[in-house]
Amino acid sequence: MKIELKNIKKEIGDNLLFSVDNIKISEHGFYTFVGDSGSGKSTLLNLLALLDSNYEGTYLLDGINTKSLKEKDKNKIQALNFSYVFQSYN
Repeated sequence: MKIELKNIKKEIGDNLLFSVDNIKISEHGFYTFVGDSGSGKSTLLNLLALLDSNYEGTYLLDGINTKSLKEKDKNKIQALNFSYVFQSYN
């Protein structure tokens, strides 16, 4: 699975949570997201796992724009490709 983020912005109201110019994540890579509390790490992970679609920009998953995916297709991709351990599970 190849992931590419282009010009991603995540905002709530007038507050910019984070922005990404360009990230490419290869299928066999190992990546670490590091930053201060509140810097957007969990927000980015939610976006990558298709749990959040309220953002500006382009998220390509194996060349497919994730904003064009139907909910059932998102669910199938999530079930087959993502594991997520929630920090707050309630």
